[in-house]
Amino acid sequence: MGKNATSNTGRRPMRAAGIAVAGAGLMLSAPAAALFATPAAAHAAPVAPIPTQGSCATLDLSCLGSSIFGDGMSTSNPLASLFSNPIELVLDVAGFIPILNIFVGNGIPGILPGTDGGNGGFFIGSGGDGARGLLPGENGGNGGNAGLFWGSGGNGGHGGAGGSGGNGGDGGLFALFGSGGNGGNGGNGYDPLIEGLLGEKSPGGRGGNGGSAGQFAFFGSGGNGGNGGAGVNGANRNDPLLGGTPGDPLLGEFGTSGIEIGGNIVAGDGGDGGDGTGTGRLGFGGRGGFGGEAVAVGGLKAVGGNGGNGGNGANGGADGGHGGTGGFAIAAVTGHGEGGNGGNGGNGGNGVDGENGTTGGPGGNGGAGGILGDGGRGGAGGAGGNGGDGAVGGAGGHGGGGGSAIIIDHAQNRGGNGGDGGDGGSGGNGGNGANGGAAGKGGAAGFLGTPGVNGVVGKGGVAGKGGAGGKGGKGGEGGSAAGAPDNTGSTGADGDDGPSGSNGSNGVDGGNTGT
Repeated sequence: MGKNATSNTGRRPMRAAGIAVAGAGLMLSAPAAALFATPAAAHAAPVAPIPTQGSCATLDLSCLGSSIFGDGMSTSNPLASLFSNPIELVLDVAGFIPILNIFVGNGIPGILPGTDGGNGGFFIGSGGDGARGLLPGENGGNGGNAGLFWGSGGNGGHGGAGGSGGNGGDGGLFALFGSGGNGGNGGNGYDPLIEGLLGEKSPGGRGGNGGSAGQFAFFGSGGNGGNGGAGVNGANRNDPLLGGTPGDPLLGEFGTSGIEIGGNIVAGDGGDGGDGTGTGRLGFGGRGGFGGEAVAVGGLKAVGGNGGNGGNGANGGADGGHGGTGGFAIAAVTGHGEGGNGGNGGNGGNGVDGENGTTGGPGGNGGAGGILGDGGRGGAGGAGGNGGDGAVGGAGGHGGGGGSAIIIDHAQNRGGNGGDGGDGGSGGNGGNGANGGAAGKGGAAGFLGTPGVNGVVGKGGVAGKGGAGGKGGKGGEGGSAAGAPDNTGSTGADGDDGPSGSNGSNGVDGGNTGT
């Protein structure tokens, strides 16, 4: 028997043309044939509704109206409904009777998620609908095939999240009006609440292909292809707090200080701060150690130690460490002092890139019509997911201040130079928009039928924007020089702001042809 593709109940209204052209004899013979036949192998799954994709089912008098050569023949015919329901009921019941259902009876719809619909009886009966997929990535079940002389194919079940739709079953090979079942829609891509822990984002599922009318069926139409599922948008990225580890050492060692009587002294330099590791804002760079202080009594010169450099921040927008301050210098009684130079600030880490969208699923192809029937519509491709925006880069560390030459008023005293500020980190690149799904092809028509129209291509996703670059660190101030103001140390250069991340690429309309 024929199936109405928009039905969710497993009941299959019959084609009006079955009476108009084939005569009522075949229809009335179906209940009698059920008394002599045996069981159809029926397996499968819950009925998958396909409200947007309809094809006339076998002997559906309310579907055939303006034409007898394919779909689009709708007319309200109460007599047809009254006449078809008892026969459908008989075939539904026959499908559950062992032995009989091998030859006569409608296939049982799929019961468990993702299972196929049962085939109709070998001679008479429509295929059962495939079951909808339930779990992420689970495909919908395929529709069952119709019997040789009577019936339409079952509809394919819709896919679960990211799963493909099931293919529609084929109409009866010699069924006068047997149509192919519609393909199930592909599920939209899976978007986990906690990505990584509950799985990854997935592309949209492919639409199932529509079933074909029987090769020798005169008026049967091909089933419509299922629509492809939409892809998932990429996430806009913020630099994560966790995931980074601070630089080691967190504070560089202090330079060695000392006092020298009757001689010169050069204090030790501060140690560098460690670079942050991992990915995250907690991976900031360590601070540079302070330069050592130098005191010379009765000598010629005291030189303070240089400050250590700050460590670089980790990727994920971590800040660079500040440079250490230069050590001061004191020359008592005789001589002069030179303050140590400040350390350079560390560079900020780069921001995290925006997430790419996932591709839309391709639409399913329409099924071929019978000798005089229309081809099925191709399914629409799913839209590709948009790309996410990139995150902001980390700030550069400030340069350390230069050490001062203090206490003794001496013309040769010299302050230390300030350290340079660190450069800001680059902003994260924007995520790429994903390709939309390719459109399904319309099914071929019979001798006098109309070919199915191709589906609409899925739109490509929009590119994500690049994140802003991190701010550069300030240069350290120069140290003062007692008695020699012109010898004040120079201020360090400010760090450069990091460059903004690049925008992602837009997805291509219909670019995902699938497999």
